[in-house]
Amino acid sequence: MRQFKIIDFWINVGLITSSVIISILEGAEDFLHNSFLLGYFIVGGWQVISMLVHVFNRCFTYK
Repeated sequence: MRQFKIIDFWINVGLITSSVIISILEGAEDFLHNSFLLGYFIVGGWQVISMLVHVFNRCFTYK
C-alpha cells in the first residue's frame, strides 16, 4: 500500500499542476473558467477514488 500512496501523491501533484497551467494558458478573464472547474472536478474525482481504495483496503489507522 505504500507504493500506492506514493503513486497517488504524484498523480495528485500532476493533476493539480496541469489543471493550474491549463487554466492560466486559457486566459484569466474569468477565474472560474470552464477549464478551472473541469480541473477541480478531475482532481476531486481522483481523490474520491483514492479514498475508496483506502477504505476497501482498510488502510486507515485508528487510535
